[in-house]
Order: sequence, then structure tokens, then C-alpha cells
Amino acid sequence: MKSDINVYEGYTEVVADGYQRSSQYVSMEDGCRIAIDILKPTMNGELLPGPKPTVVLATGYRRAYYKKENEFNAPKYAKLTGHLPVGALITAYEQRPACQQVIHYGYNVVSLDFRGTGASFGEQAGQNWRNGADVAQVVDWIAEQEWATDKVGMIGGSWEGVIQLLSMVWQPKHLTCVIPQIPPSIMNATFDGGLTMIGFAKDWSDMRRGQDGADYAAPVDGEDGQKLFDEAQAERAPVYGDTASSNTMLNATRDFLIRAGLRNAPEPPFPELGPLQDVFDEFERMNKANTAVYLQTGWWDMTFPGACIDLFRALTVPKRIIVGPWNPGELPTLEPLRWFDYWLKGIDNGIMDEPEMIFSTSTTTPEFVWKGTSEWPLPECDSQTLFLNGDAQGTQAVIDGGLSDASPAESTVNYTVDYNVGMGNCGRMRFMLRDEYVRHPDMNIRASKSMAFTGPELAEDIEITGIVTLWLEMATTTSAGAIHATLEEVKPNGDATYLSEGWLDLRHRKISECPRPHDGPAYHSQGEADLQDVVPGERMTVPVEMYPISVKVTSGNRLRLVVAGTDCDNLYVPAQDPASELTVYLGGENGSRLELPLENAAQRPGERILEGAFADQDPGYAFGEWKESK
Repeated sequence: MKSDINVYEGYTEVVADGYQRSSQYVSMEDGCRIAIDILKPTMNGELLPGPKPTVVLATGYRRAYYKKENEFNAPKYAKLTGHLPVGALITAYEQRPACQQVIHYGYNVVSLDFRGTGASFGEQAGQNWRNGADVAQVVDWIAEQEWATDKVGMIGGSWEGVIQLLSMVWQPKHLTCVIPQIPPSIMNATFDGGLTMIGFAKDWSDMRRGQDGADYAAPVDGEDGQKLFDEAQAERAPVYGDTASSNTMLNATRDFLIRAGLRNAPEPPFPELGPLQDVFDEFERMNKANTAVYLQTGWWDMTFPGACIDLFRALTVPKRIIVGPWNPGELPTLEPLRWFDYWLKGIDNGIMDEPEMIFSTSTTTPEFVWKGTSEWPLPECDSQTLFLNGDAQGTQAVIDGGLSDASPAESTVNYTVDYNVGMGNCGRMRFMLRDEYVRHPDMNIRASKSMAFTGPELAEDIEITGIVTLWLEMATTTSAGAIHATLEEVKPNGDATYLSEGWLDLRHRKISECPRPHDGPAYHSQGEADLQDVVPGERMTVPVEMYPISVKVTSGNRLRLVVAGTDCDNLYVPAQDPASELTVYLGGENGSRLELPLENAAQRPGERILEGAFADQDPGYAFGEWKESK
């Protein structure tokens, strides 16, 4: 079939050119007052008549604020609001292109501050479940208002996406559809691979402290608005303390360690606060909600795409997912409109006739195609095994080895961990708060401090779609440690481009049963029950799943696996003294190997390829933007 995605003509029309704002508090069942903005569409300054379907943006990133001279903000937001003068009131309309879009097409937008943030009362510590309940109450409250219809949708990214899913758990009567964009599981965002993700945690926490200060968030309307705002700030002051708010990712990380029972984990350098639970394990309760779900993410959206795809597969409600090549925050603007028009206005625009999953296959040049599928993992993918060997390939690495189709003779290589190897502070885990595009360090410099295994020149193009898995047979001289691995594409001139990565605390190497469908062969629960001691000198199998990708690797280029013992810029891996020495076992029946999911183009149905490439948007994730960055 053909599908012109991101093209939407003939179904709906622009009816508004602006909005009218009001704000107020809505009281929750426990008495906590939640601050909301109500944005109603206008044309030429006049309100459009009649009730309208409503889209909710529930956020911990400020429903509304006054622009400051030097505010801490992610580049994508600075790009949207840079033209506005200092002191301007910035609402969901100015901050979010998708909110602006739906207002123009005749929707109300209601944005709200999570409890314990912005102008809302309450405390945020350990309150994600409470946030979901709050939003569910606000949704049903909206449906009772004279300016609204009885159908309500939601949109938002990251933390906002998680709360959409949590609101489904509470099964609000009028929550008709949601669009969770890049929603993270708590495990993925804080403790993936059994390692504390200190880089992102620090960046996110710094942003949240800046956003939630009394100088930034906007009070609600009315003579008492400022007084109530001050009271809300004072109510949570004892929880915030002098250094950090209770909803920081640093605290969330510690929360996860406690929830998992990992009290013998390396102590992260920040305090502990209340319990936190992972919404992604609650898909059965989500499936009981009468809510349609459109998940949106990108292949390089930090650590989130794999869990997002897993959740998509677990859901039985009406659903779709799109996985694209773009920069987080530059998600498609027309897809939400199509989704809302279908579910909230009842416009039969064909969106439910299209493939449930749409994804991009990229190259290491700014090129990509869109594909649609009803099955994941792709049923026609072939698994190719590449064995690590000790044949030198000319890479300036501590260990310079190769990759081959056949298992080599048995041998070992030894590597002393360099604790200064890192992926930089603008890679997939941190760039969103630091730069507009992903920017990795020179991958050859990283390889020079690590173990590198390079394959031969490819005789033909290959397409890797799914989860690449490293099965590392190894031993170590210490009782603690980690593995960090990257998959790269190397050109004939030696330039190397990042494709994917994965990491694992060695104690979490046990393969566990995943509570939801899982694409890869080596899921790790990261719970205390599955911990395995690391015995110095004892051989062990360490399966490391990399983040899912769909990428075409060009003939004449080579694949390279680079293995290190840390990512000092992003992960908390305590250095050992003396440094750990790793022994990697090569060859034999169960030698170290790399498993690649290869899409077989000869078997692929021609109708999988979709027309339309979101031509109105820069995909952002053009590989060329980051391969040249040092």
C-alpha cells in the first residue's frame, strides 16, 4: 500500500489564528490544588462558538512562565521562544508546536502543572502515581465543562508521556486517546544496564531546578494568584531543601536502586527520597482503559526506543507507533492532528487503516526511507553471527582484532580498563539538554583506548533492523566492573560513525524473564534476585544488548565493535585500584560473538515502503551532523 504520511489535506481545516487564555486551580480528591491553563481557539480575536474537544498537556516543565534574560532551557525550547521579548508570558501555545497546531484546527488545550511543580500545591517526591491520578481527575473534570465536549486527548514528551500512560492506569472515563512522545521507563532513564546514568541525571536535575524556581513559573489568574503561588512554593520548600527539588532525576535514580533492592550497588553521589515505580510494567491495567495510544519516538532518543517498542507490543488497545530519525522534540506535527481528528472529532481520515508501526531506515548520510509493518520484530529478519578474533585490522586500539563469519581458533586477549574512556556530553543520552543535535566524540580516539574488532569490507549493502547483541566471554581480575560497547560503521578512509551502543554492570549479566514482550535475546531485570557475583578469574558470559536501530550499512564499508570498561561521561562506574584487567575469550564453540538482525530485502514485501518523508521538517538526526564532531 502507499501512504503519504505527514500529508493531511481534505479532512479538516484551519479555523483559528490564536487563543484566549484563562487559568485557575482545580482541587483533587485529597484537597491538593492543581494549577491549569485553559487555551480556547480564537479567530480575529473572537472565541469560536460551541464546545470543543480538548487536548491536555500535563507537565512538570512549566505549564506557563515568564521569559527571563538568562534562563536554563533545552535548545529546542530556546529555538521556539527566542523571538519573544524578556518578560513575555509563554504558554503551551508558544512552547509546543503540536499545541499550536491543534488550537488552529479548533481544539481547546488545557495545560497543567504536576503537583509539587510550577504553581501547583503538593509535593513531588515519589508522586508519579499520584500525578497519574491527578490528571485522570482533571480529564473527567474537563468533560463536565460547558466549553468542552466529552472527548479528551493528551500529548507530551518524556515525563509528560509517562504521566499519560499512568493516567490510563486510573481509567478516566473521558480519556479517549493519548500521544506519549519519547516516554521513558524509570529503569531506562536512571539505571539502565544496572549502571547509574549520572550524566543525564545531572543535566535533567539542573534543568528542573532552574524551571521550578519561584522566579519562573506563572501564577494563576485572580487577585489571590500571586499569594496562592507563594503558598504553593512555601508548602514544598521543606522537601526541596537548599540544593535540589524532590523531583530531580538524581533522586529518582536513588529511588530506583532502593525499589530494586540493590543496597549493595555502588552508592551514587546523591541522596535518597521516596519510592518510585515503573509505569511500563503496568500495561495490563492500561489495556483496561478505553483509550487509544499513539506512541512516538526516535531510534536515538536516549535509552527509550526499545522500551517504547516493547510497550507498544504489549498493548491491546487501539494503537500505533512511529519510530523516526529525528531529534527529540522535533517529532511530526501533523501526525498528532490526524490522531486527534480521528478519535476526538470522528473524522474518518484513514489513519487506522495504515500499518500499526511506521519506522525509518537511515544511512550514515542524511538519507532515510519510511516503512510500515504489522509485525515486530520483522518476521523476515535473518540473524547473522560475527565472531570476535585476534586478527589485526590496523585500528589504533589497545586490542586490535577482527570480526569473521567463522569462529576462529581458541585464544584470549587481555585489556586493562581505561577509566577515562567516554562518549562525550552530547551523545544520545545528554544532547537534548545541551545541543540541538547529537554530537559524539571522535570514535577513533575512543577506539584507541579500547578493544576494537573490525569486520571485512561489505560486498553488498546490509540493513540492520532490531537489537544487536554482544555475547562476551570474559573474566576479570576484580569483583566489580562493567562493559560498554558501540557498533560503528567505518569508511575506507578510516572515518568511523556511531550506530548504536549498550552497556552492562557485570553483576547483572543474568538473562531474566521480561514482564512484557521484548525484542532482544538478553533482557536483564536488574533486580536483587537476579544478581550474580563476579568472581575474579572466573569465566562468564556477559550478554550486552545494544539499543535498537534500523540502518543501512553501505557496501565497501566495514562494521566495527568497540568494547570498553566504562563511559566516564555518562555512567557511574567506580574505578578499581588497581584497574581491572579483562580477559576476553575468542573462538571455539562458545567464543565471543556479535549477533546482527539483518532485514532480508529479497523477502521484504514491496508494500512495506511508504511514501512521504515528513518533508516539512528537518529530520534533525542527519548522521552528518555528528560524525564530523570532535
